[in-house]
Amino acid sequence: MAVRLQASLPLSDRESEVARLAAGGLTNRQIASSLCLSVRTVECHLWACYRKTETGTRTRLTLWLARRGQVAI
Repeated sequence: MAVRLQASLPLSDRESEVARLAAGGLTNRQIASSLCLSVRTVECHLWACYRKTETGTRTRLTLWLARRGQVAI
């Protein structure tokens, strides 16, 4: 039996910002540069987004954001 502990957690403000930039087509390096973060920090934020939304890829994360009106596709 699979337990979904994280699916109901909302994205933090920073996670949402990183997710929207990723959905907009920016690379991890571009996101890091624009937000004054390290590439590793961006990767950690994206990993948290994937875990919380149960998506696993940028494409699925983009669709998840679009369904919630956070990005236009």
